[in-house]
Amino acid sequence: QNLSVELEKAKSLTNEKDKLENRVKSLEQNITTQTDEKAQLVSKVNELKSSTKKEIEKITQEYNNKLQTLEAQKASIEQNLSNAIEKSQQSIDENSKLKKEFTEQKTALEQELNSTKSQLQELKSEKEKAIKKAEAKQTLLKTFSLTNVQFKRGSGELTDESKARLDNTAQKMKEYPNFKYEIQGHTDKSGKEEFNIKLSAKRAEKTKEYLIEKGIPADILTTKGFGSSQPIADNETKEGRGKNRRVIFIIKD
Repeated sequence: QNLSVELEKAKSLTNEKDKLENRVKSLEQNITTQTDEKAQLVSKVNELKSSTKKEIEKITQEYNNKLQTLEAQKASIEQNLSNAIEKSQQSIDENSKLKKEFTEQKTALEQELNSTKSQLQELKSEKEKAIKKAEAKQTLLKTFSLTNVQFKRGSGELTDESKARLDNTAQKMKEYPNFKYEIQGHTDKSGKEEFNIKLSAKRAEKTKEYLIEKGIPADILTTKGFGSSQPIADNETKEGRGKNRRVIFIIKD
């Protein structure tokens, strides 16, 4: 009976042993499988590492290439910008120079234009003055032509008729105060020439004195006697001698 029990125990132990061996085999199989899986994982990890490294290297290379390209573009842009700034500065300098030259030329032309305008204005003013002066002369000459100042034979006294004519002459002289006049006295051929010269000068002076009394400034009047040297009519007739005893006015400006 004890043997039977022992045999049963032995059989039971054998079964246990078989189970344990099977379990060990199973574990060993699992370990082998896990080892293979680990190796595969390690391989995959290594592949991933290698792939990642290559990808990183590729990305890095691409980045470096792009960076170099951008750096080159940057350098080119900076150079172009520098050239543009330099050229722009040159243009600014040239424009400033041209602007200065233009301003100087403009100023010179404006000054020349103003000078020309001024000269034209002066010329126009002088022309107007000359025209007015000529017109005044014409008026005065017309008046003087009607101022028949005559004297009695051998006398330096003005007749009433001559004074009336000189009144009109004085009025015209006042209207044109910018002229100066020479009063010329003349005689007929009667008597000696020395006497006639003195008489003609006296007649001119008497005429001047009368005009001064009428308000004509003395400094615009001068006198001169010509005697009988410049007759305007025949001294052989009474009428002619009367015309030669005269005073005339010369405008001296």
